[in-house]
Amino acid sequence: MKECEVIGGSSTPESDGAAAVLPLGWTARHKVFFDEGLSLFLDGFADLDEGPAIRIIGVDEKDLTSRLMQLYKHEGAAFLKRLRGSFAIALWDAKSRRLILAVDPFATRPLFYWSNGDRIAFAPRVSCFLRHNDIPTEIDPNGIYFYLNHSFVPGPFTIYRQIKRLEPGQYLLWENGTVSLQRYWDMTYAEERHSAEATICEDLRAAVEDSIRFHLQHVDQQLAEQGAFLSGGTDSSTLVGLISGITQKRVKTFSVGFEEELYNEINYARIAASHFDTDAHEYFVSPREALESISVMAREYDEPFGNSSAIPTYFCLKMARDAGVKIMFAGDGGDELFAGNERYLNEKMFALYQVIPWWIRRGTDILADVLPPINPWRKIRNYVQKANQAVPDRFFCYQLYFRDHAMEYLTDEFRNVLDADFPLEVPRQHYDRIGSVSPLNRLLYVDLKLAIADNDWSKSIAWPRA
Repeated sequence: MKECEVIGGSSTPESDGAAAVLPLGWTARHKVFFDEGLSLFLDGFADLDEGPAIRIIGVDEKDLTSRLMQLYKHEGAAFLKRLRGSFAIALWDAKSRRLILAVDPFATRPLFYWSNGDRIAFAPRVSCFLRHNDIPTEIDPNGIYFYLNHSFVPGPFTIYRQIKRLEPGQYLLWENGTVSLQRYWDMTYAEERHSAEATICEDLRAAVEDSIRFHLQHVDQQLAEQGAFLSGGTDSSTLVGLISGITQKRVKTFSVGFEEELYNEINYARIAASHFDTDAHEYFVSPREALESISVMAREYDEPFGNSSAIPTYFCLKMARDAGVKIMFAGDGGDELFAGNERYLNEKMFALYQVIPWWIRRGTDILADVLPPINPWRKIRNYVQKANQAVPDRFFCYQLYFRDHAMEYLTDEFRNVLDADFPLEVPRQHYDRIGSVSPLNRLLYVDLKLAIADNDWSKSIAWPRA
C-alpha cells in the first residue's frame, strides 16, 4: 500500500516494529524536515500569523520550517498559537523524548493516533494503522451506530475503538509514555449586539478576502494549475467571485450536472460562471457512473461515509485533474456558519413556545398528551413535544432514524453493545463545551465541529488521494 509507506531518516522517530514512536503514512507528497534532534512532519501548509515578534538569532527568515523549530525551542507547544494555514503537524523532539501532534483550528487535514502508553503511532490516514498487526483495529460499534444516524464518524472517534482523531484546534503531547490533549484554539462568540450591519458586512468581506489571499500565496502551483468548484450556490459563487477579483484572471471552474432534472442545478452554476467570466468546465454524471463511484468512495474514505455530495465532488476533481489543475478551492460551510439551513428556522419556531408563560404551557402540555393521533391534532402534539425537548436533542431529532427504529433494523447482539444515546451524546458535549452564549451560537458551534470539521472536510479530503 504505497500511501502508507514510512519516510525514514537518521533524525526521524524510530520506525521499526519495536520503536516507541511510529510515524505511519508519511509519503513523498508530505514535507519532513530535520534539525538538531527535531523532526517536523507537515501535511499541508502553515505560516506564522501576526502576533508579538520574537528575535530568533541565526535563522534565515525565509526558512519557515527552521523558524517553526526555533519557535518550538523558545515557546514549546505554545508555538502552535502562532500558526495559520491548512495543516497537520507532528514534531518529534528526540532530546526530550517528546512528541507533539496538532491540526489547524478547523481540522482541514486529519491526523490519527494510537497509543498504549509506552508506544504511540500517528498517521494522516486511519488505514495506515492496518498494516501493523500489533496495533489493535477492533471495530467500534458506536462508530457504526453514529454513522447510521448522521452519515459520518465524529471526532475524536474513528471506526476503530482504540484509534482516535485530533479535533479542530487540538494538540496531543506524548511524553514519558503519557498522552495529554489540549486545545490551543477554539471558536469564541463575543455576541456584540451594537455594531452596525454595514460594518459587520465589511468586516466579513475583508476577512474572507484575507483568507483567500493567504491561500493563493501559499499554494505551490501557478494560477494556471488552480481551479474552483462551482455549484452555483452562495458559498462557491462567492469564492469564485472573490478569487476573480483578487487575481484579475479568469478562474477555471468545474461544475457537475445530472441527467435527472430534479437533481440538476447546473443552470445556477452557468449563471455564476457567466457573471464572473470564468473558464467554465462541465460534466454530466449518469446514474451508472454515480453507482460505480460508490465502490471508489468506499475504498478512499477509509471509514464509513455517507455524504451524497461526495459523488459530484469526485467527478469535479476528475474533470479538474484532466484539465491540468492541481489545486482546487472549495466553498463550504456557509449554511453552518450563518444558520442558513432550514433546521435553524425550525429551531426558531420551536423556541417561540418557551416564550409563552409557564402556566399556559403547563396546560398546553397536558392537553397535547391527550390529543388524537390524527391531523391536525397530531401536528400540534408533535410540535409541543419537540418544543419541550432539550435544544441539541431537538435540533438533531430528524437525524436519528436508526436510533428511533433500532428494534426494526439492528440485531439484539448489536444493540446490546451500543450506547443508545451515543448519536446525541457527541452533539451534547459540543453544545455544553461552548458555555454561556446564546442557543443559536451554541448550535452554530456544534455544526462547526460536526457538519463542517467531521462531514464537509472529510468529503473534500479523501478524493484527491483517488
